Amino acid sequence: TAYAVPAAGTDPAGLRAELLAHLAARLPAAVVPSRLVLLDAFPLTASGKVDRGALPGPEDGMAPPAADGPERAAPRTATEQAVVAAMASVLEIPEPGPDDDFFGLGGHSLLAIRLVLGLRRAFGIEMTVADLFADRTAAALAARIDRAAGTSEEEEPGQAPGGIVPVARDGVLPLSFGQQRMWFLDRLEPGSREYLIPLALRLRGPLDTGAFRRALEEVARVHEVLRTRYADHDGSPVQLIDPPGPVAYREVDLSGTEDGPVRARALLEEVLTVPFDLAAEHPLRVTVIHAAPEDHWVALAAHHIAFDAWSTKVFLRDLDTAYTALAAGRETPLRPGPVQYADFAAWQRAQEETPETGRQLRYWVERLGGLTPVELPSDRPRGSGRDAAGDTVIVDVPDALGRAVTELGERSGATPFMTLLGAFQVLLHHYTGRTDIAVGVPVAARTREETEGLLGLFVNSLVIRTDLGGDPAFTGLLEQVKRVCLEAFAHQDVPFERLVDELATDRDLSRNPLFQVMFEHQHMGGLTSTLGGLAAEPLNAGPQTAKFDLTLTVKERPDGRMHCWFEYASALFDRSTVERMATHYLRLLESVTTAPDTAVAGLDLMSDAERRQLLDVWPDPYAARLPEIVPEDERGLTVPELFVRQAARTPDATALVFGGEELDYAALEARSARFARRLRALGAGPETAVASCQERGIDAVVTLLGVLRAGAVYVPLDPRHPRQRLLRTVEDAGARFLVTTSGHAETLTGAGHQVLTVDALVAEGAEGELPDVPADPENLAYVIYTSGSTGRPKGVMIDHRAYAHHCRVAADAYGIGPGERVVQLSSLTFDVSMEQIAAPLLTGAAVVIADPLFWSPAELPARLAEHGVTVMETTPAYYREAMNYDTSVLTGLKLINLSSDVVTVADARLWAASGLPGRFVCCYGPTEATVTCLLHTGPAGQGGERDTASMPLGRPFAGTRAYVLDAGQRPVPIGVPGELCVGGVRLARGYHGRPELTAAQFVPDPFGGAGERLYRTGDLVRYRPDGTLEFLGRIDQQVKIRGLRIELGEIEAALTGHPGVGAAAVTAPEIAPGDRRLAAYVTGLDGAPAPDPETLREHLREGLPDYMVPALWTVLDSLPMTASQKIDRKALPAPATTLERAYVAPRDPVEEAVAAIWAEALGVDRVGAEDDFFALGGHSLLATRVLARLREAFAVELPLRRLFEHTTVTALAAAVTEAVEAAIAQLSDAEVAELLNPEGAR
Repeated sequence: TAYAVPAAGTDPAGLRAELLAHLAARLPAAVVPSRLVLLDAFPLTASGKVDRGALPGPEDGMAPPAADGPERAAPRTATEQAVVAAMASVLEIPEPGPDDDFFGLGGHSLLAIRLVLGLRRAFGIEMTVADLFADRTAAALAARIDRAAGTSEEEEPGQAPGGIVPVARDGVLPLSFGQQRMWFLDRLEPGSREYLIPLALRLRGPLDTGAFRRALEEVARVHEVLRTRYADHDGSPVQLIDPPGPVAYREVDLSGTEDGPVRARALLEEVLTVPFDLAAEHPLRVTVIHAAPEDHWVALAAHHIAFDAWSTKVFLRDLDTAYTALAAGRETPLRPGPVQYADFAAWQRAQEETPETGRQLRYWVERLGGLTPVELPSDRPRGSGRDAAGDTVIVDVPDALGRAVTELGERSGATPFMTLLGAFQVLLHHYTGRTDIAVGVPVAARTREETEGLLGLFVNSLVIRTDLGGDPAFTGLLEQVKRVCLEAFAHQDVPFERLVDELATDRDLSRNPLFQVMFEHQHMGGLTSTLGGLAAEPLNAGPQTAKFDLTLTVKERPDGRMHCWFEYASALFDRSTVERMATHYLRLLESVTTAPDTAVAGLDLMSDAERRQLLDVWPDPYAARLPEIVPEDERGLTVPELFVRQAARTPDATALVFGGEELDYAALEARSARFARRLRALGAGPETAVASCQERGIDAVVTLLGVLRAGAVYVPLDPRHPRQRLLRTVEDAGARFLVTTSGHAETLTGAGHQVLTVDALVAEGAEGELPDVPADPENLAYVIYTSGSTGRPKGVMIDHRAYAHHCRVAADAYGIGPGERVVQLSSLTFDVSMEQIAAPLLTGAAVVIADPLFWSPAELPARLAEHGVTVMETTPAYYREAMNYDTSVLTGLKLINLSSDVVTVADARLWAASGLPGRFVCCYGPTEATVTCLLHTGPAGQGGERDTASMPLGRPFAGTRAYVLDAGQRPVPIGVPGELCVGGVRLARGYHGRPELTAAQFVPDPFGGAGERLYRTGDLVRYRPDGTLEFLGRIDQQVKIRGLRIELGEIEAALTGHPGVGAAAVTAPEIAPGDRRLAAYVTGLDGAPAPDPETLREHLREGLPDYMVPALWTVLDSLPMTASQKIDRKALPAPATTLERAYVAPRDPVEEAVAAIWAEALGVDRVGAEDDFFALGGHSLLATRVLARLREAFAVELPLRRLFEHTTVTALAAAVTEAVEAAIAQLSDAEVAELLNPEGAR
């Protein structure tokens, strides 16, 4: 909207049109104002600036002046006059001026279609809605029309070529593409309620039921599609149009009951959920329920195969016309149109091979090439099949915000639809982190004037794909959305089903093709408020379904008020999640209308309350307990100092247990003191690295404590590693001393370090007092080397303050104290060992050290019981193996803690099912945050969670701050994936000798004080509504197969759920450029052979989508493990990578018959037993033909879904055999005898 003050002495007559023409000649169309308000003077602020808040509303300049108004320019040609009149008729306003903007006058997409159809009919030219968006005034449209017509104004307009014409009814009538998809989906899910269209009206007043029923029959008479059935003809669908006759009609009288309206509502819901048999029934069913003499509830149940939103208005209009006439005793004025829907279907099929269709199809193939559908993070994993159950969250758009959205679009030359869509795509960007955002948009698709008054399924789906890369300003994004929409509208004649066949190669029953999210902007005007003089109230009724994961419908009333309807798949999302999303969308609309030039990544979604929760409350939920766990006056104490204090308190308590040997606190203190004195004498001190290369044992613990008490830096090494790797690590750490056993001393000799044997150090240590520990809390305590992505291990440097803080917090969290026994299972080079040793020794507990050769899973329960272990931490893989054995002896175990890998709900349920009394917890923590930073102590899993789901990571330990951030280090909303970034006192100093890597991973904390840092974990997580963190995967190693993100851990958990599998690992190798496949590795249980791959495939298909079933299989005796008992994925052998399956001949008559049917349907010479139907080029229609041939060959009725679930000849032949055997089992002995009798068989 623009405002202007005419110059003194200027005649305002015609000035508005002159100014708009002036701007149009000099500015891009997108920035030409659609409204111009003339003022006597601008309102000014006290400082003399224009007071924009005091400008009058744009409506003051919107309405066109009266016909004789002085400011309106008169139409200049007859064409302009005709277009002006058409605009006025469609918009239902007085005639506008030729330079007024159609959309500025209140036009929208549906009105645009009506205007375009009217102009095409009047002038006999081709015109699209996209043309109207480009030429938005009557003057511009008239110029386009004159150019297109190429004739003088006096010539009669002609009919555009290629129109829809009637076709003969004596042959096979094909379905339209949309109908064919509806028919196919009905075959795939027989009895589904997903595509029912429930129309419900409450009529008040005297209803002439006889006239009403005849009116329904009249509407069906003039619209063939309401009396059409859809039959299977040799596997292909055909239309069967029945002659006019009665409509399926039922009348129920509840007017004599006390609770008539309540019962009417219940019955209404019931009849609107009954599915249709498309082969036997017409797609309209009517029930009239009389709740009272003048209160009538009308259920009009229709099927989408014959109806769309536009059809609803046509149907109610025609019903109103017919009923009004018949109730008054007059003949109905309804007459059949020149063409029917079946004619349109035949015309659409005829267009399939035209050059124009080819041109439009090429546009879409190019536009959607490489598209990966947007997938929102869900509350529950997706099942193997699509669940149509849904629900809806409705929120109102505040009036002021709705007006701001409209005005923002006008300033950009965009419609409210485009502005709302652009904001929605920004929301999806924030929720998914993706910049390539594609959503489905329905269009009426009535681009032919013959279709305007027809009933039928015309609606088409367009895919609006937007690129948010480069973080554009919203205004720039809106310009892109506008351009993409206009291009899409100009190419909307290609049926969505053609695009699916052209682009969607994978057949996934759990997803819709091309997009999972839809956006729609509906204008609510046009629905009848009366029916033949009766007040008609539309009712919201019918089954709650969701056709997509999420559909946002913004419904706009005639007064401009907007309401957002979020329809969601309830199998995937909780209602609270969608309610939060709706709140975020409204907040986002506020952001874009307030500051449209803001980059999309910086647009705010969250309320102040949610932001406070994410930045102040949840990051460190136990901060208030920290003074109790680590008193203020002890925060400067180090682990060696705290150990010495504990040894003085409990000198006789057992400190270490190793096999049959035990050491009390006094003895351990003395031995570690001697060790420390010897090191100090050799020159060790603060920041001096001392490497230790030993197996688990008492000497290894003495070494750790001795190095720390000497003030030096402990660097553990694994004696099983190759000598060169060990020496490189010693060199990288800058270690001056290397402590090892006499058996390894010679092999570890090298330049730059002195080799010391542990037995000599303990023996040679002088007696006497050990001087005060020289290390400060800021000095390094230890360096742990972890694997690096480049292959070069990186040394993580942990200082004394972080180490001591962690040990005290961990002991508190796990309940470690005097009398407890903590098993030390971890490799000494794994940072968990630092906790397993020190946390018990600071609290008076005992450390039970596992044998160097590691207790096997089979002997673990007995060993734990033998030593009276009360606290254990181990990896999920080791735990799962151990739980296969007798765990009844573990009644003394008070806590079991799984860490270091993904813990599943099945792991927790396995412990719960054991009946053992110990607490089950799981923890998470990168080495860079000192062992562990998150802990989950919650239940085994929420109701309905699959066993394969991951357990939450939990909440931060006291003193740790955890944030979920986007790539710009901004907090993401609850439920939205982001990178886990942790801060607090326990962060590592960084990576030894790797300043660039340190700077990249340890970044300034934007929410902390000066000098505070955050560690970027690289893990993708999200907050659950209860404040727990949920692990989603690695950001830098997310596996995608054909564009679908896959959690390998979920497949592994599903495999280990098979009773014959001992352990499993899944990888995703790239076996050819751009061709990544899933590869599974399995072992049998207890030494038995592993199940064969086909058995395991079938097992996985019971709970996982087909795309998550591995293609490559390797059976191993055991999985390679790292020293920390994680699966060593790098050591897994290369999987078999034969790309083309060798031909396997059918092995029995059933397989031979199935293969022959496939070959005939697919048009190939031969089909092997292991060949995949869809990989050979099969599609949905061919699938129905295959089933028709199977029905003929075997006399069994297989559901269409079966072919999508059994895609090889072998699998489908087994399904056929099973169906035949089931059919025979139902026969009586007499029937079997008759079939076996050659004379009785036919």
